[in-house]
Amino acid sequence: MRALFALAIAACGGGQPPASPPAPVVVPADAAVDAPLTGVAAILAQQAKFTDEMCRCADKPCADRVNAAMTKWGQELPASELDAKVGHADAETLGALLDRLNHCFDTASAKP
Repeated sequence: MRALFALAIAACGGGQPPASPPAPVVVPADAAVDAPLTGVAAILAQQAKFTDEMCRCADKPCADRVNAAMTKWGQELPASELDAKVGHADAETLGALLDRLNHCFDTASAKP
């Protein structure tokens, strides 16, 4: 999980944006509606929020603020959250979130 999360934090670098923006990603809801999300579910939910926030950015300063908040969040995550086992479906969901986040970061960063 540490490697996947490190990828999430580092993924906001430059690069060529995809030809079209990736589709929004739906993160499955936790089975217990009133229970707080933990482990991988909490990480995916928070990453989805950062991705949505990034995709609302219209310029580089906004993208940089979201990137800084996401980096801070990642640095403050307890080791128990980072050590959670990630299944194949969760890894695919995280990958799709990161693809979308990167596209939105690149798009917003292109505008001063």
